Amino acid sequence: PSAAPVPNTTSASFAPPAPVAAAAPGGHRPAVARVVTGATVSPPVSLVIPAIGVNTRVVPEGVGPGGALDIPPPAQVGWYDRGPAPGQSGTTLLAGHIDDDGVPGALLHLNDVQLGDAVRVRTASGRVAAYTVTRRRLLPQHELALSGLLAEQGAPALVLISRGGAYDAARRLYLDNIIVLATPAR
Repeated sequence: PSAAPVPNTTSASFAPPAPVAAAAPGGHRPAVARVVTGATVSPPVSLVIPAIGVNTRVVPEGVGPGGALDIPPPAQVGWYDRGPAPGQSGTTLLAGHIDDDGVPGALLHLNDVQLGDAVRVRTASGRVAAYTVTRRRLLPQHELALSGLLAEQGAPALVLISRGGAYDAARRLYLDNIIVLATPAR
C-alpha cells in the first residue's frame, strides 16, 4: 500500500509571542533548573523524552519572512530564541518535525506522549530542566496564536509543537499542530 505524500514542513504556522531575550550561559555543573532571571539563564541545547525515544539537539530559531517560526532540519528541535529559556518565567517553546519529505523527524512519536511522561531539557550551562507532561492535544494551526499557550510571562512551562493531525495531500501539509504541555517536575 502506498502512503500519502509526506509534507515538507519547514516552518510552524503561528506568530510567536513578543521577544524576550535569553542571557549568556552560567556555571558548568548539572543541576535542576529553577525559575531565574537575567544573566543566570542559559539556552537549551538538548531535549530528552525517554518514553518516546527522543534524545536530540536543540538549536536556536527565530521567525521567517512570513512571521512563522523557523524549524530546523528533521533530526533537531528548534527553540524560539526570542521567548523564555528553561528556568525563566513563561513558556519555553520547542518545535520540530514529526517527518519532513519522508525523513523521520526528532518528534516523530510526539503524539504518543502520555500524561505524566518525563521531559528533560539540558541548557548550555549544563543545568537540566525537568518537566512532567500535563497535557497533549491537536490544535488547528490557525488557533495556536490565540490559544494562550505561548505566554512570555507567568509560571514556567514547556510547550513542544509539531505539525500533525489531518493531512492535506494537495497542499502537502498537516493542518493541525500536536501540542504537548509540560510543567516543572516536583
